[in-house]
Amino acid sequence: MVRLRMAKYCNLKCILLIFVIYGHWIETDIGSSKLLLIQYKWIYFVHMPLFAFLSGLFLGTERACKNCVKKLLPMYLLVQTVLWAVNRGNMNWFVPWWHL
Repeated sequence: MVRLRMAKYCNLKCILLIFVIYGHWIETDIGSSKLLLIQYKWIYFVHMPLFAFLSGLFLGTERACKNCVKKLLPMYLLVQTVLWAVNRGNMNWFVPWWHL
C-alpha cells in the first residue's frame, strides 16, 4: 500500500527546515546576544524531536526503520571517520558546526 503525503506534514517539515537554516545562520553570533542564544536553544530543542517524529511517521514499520539505519549508518560512519582524519582528530563532536 502506498501512503500519500499529507500537506500539513510537508508544510511542517518546510517550517522546520527554515528554522534549521536560521539556527545555523545565527550560530556564530550567539555569543554576542542573549536573544540569539535563546532562539538558538529553542530551535534546537524543538526541531530535532519533531524531525524524528515526522521521519518515524512516514517510515511505517519497524523493519523499514531498521533497513533505513542499516543503509545510512555505514556512510555516516565513513564520512565522520574521513572528516576526523582530515582534521587530525582535532574536533569537538558536540558542536553542531565542527565540520564546517
